[in-house]
Amino acid sequence: MKDSMIEKVNPYNKLIVQYVNGLDAIIASIGTGGPETVTVDDLTDAVYDYVASVYTDIVSSPTGIASVQAMIANAINGYLDHGGSSSNLQQLLSVPTTNLENLLGRLSSSSGAAARLKGNTGRYQMELAMGEASVFYWRNQIDTAGSWAAYMNGNVAIDYASLPYWADAAMFGAQFDYNQFNGTDGAATSMIFPATLIGSLAVAAGKVVFGWVPKRPMNRPINPPPIPIPSIPGQARVFGFTCYLDGGYSHGGAVTADTPEAAQSLLDGATTGTAWNCWLDVV
Repeated sequence: MKDSMIEKVNPYNKLIVQYVNGLDAIIASIGTGGPETVTVDDLTDAVYDYVASVYTDIVSSPTGIASVQAMIANAINGYLDHGGSSSNLQQLLSVPTTNLENLLGRLSSSSGAAARLKGNTGRYQMELAMGEASVFYWRNQIDTAGSWAAYMNGNVAIDYASLPYWADAAMFGAQFDYNQFNGTDGAATSMIFPATLIGSLAVAAGKVVFGWVPKRPMNRPINPPPIPIPSIPGQARVFGFTCYLDGGYSHGGAVTADTPEAAQSLLDGATTGTAWNCWLDVV
């Protein structure tokens, strides 16, 4: 096979099976009686029990047990207290729910390519993989009146309107716990996969069971001003871009340059020292 035919593999796709199995295990644990029959402790215990069954080596010591319990609590608290939403929420809300899988697949391709230009293929690919898994799982639950039916509205239209928020909750939880270990050395690096799973399960299941609505931080503006992006004069190629803030804010535009690398460099230079993350829409 020629090198040009070898495509990048998203390693976080392997978490999809664990995520789906985890949601099945959680509903089996908390039961189908509805929100009034479940406490937050019931939910966190269910998440812990499933993770412990998959990552037995991690919970083989008191330190590992405490770490898993802390990751569950941290992801939930992060979602509730820090204006929780992934960087893709606005785009999830911008398309019909029937197109969510296509949108996430397109974002995975474009942001993955842009991430490789910046030398970072992890966080966004992981986040989008968990989003795709969520859309698939919850759509099936809505269409079949599955085991989670007692925690849903029961009106198909309303449940479909909730689908982007449920997917977003999974992506936020995955992103939040992933960030605790990304860039660390040694043993901590091995926690990225389980941390991604733990955060995603805890926040997604809690969102559906309790209908959690995150707070908006008081010091965050409702509509942050966009970052001005320069262009290279005289260049014919135009690259669309979108900039995100954690919390769901975004703005887009276009930049001219001769190559994708030069365009991404302009975006990086314009956002250095800011909280914005900017990605080319097509590379």
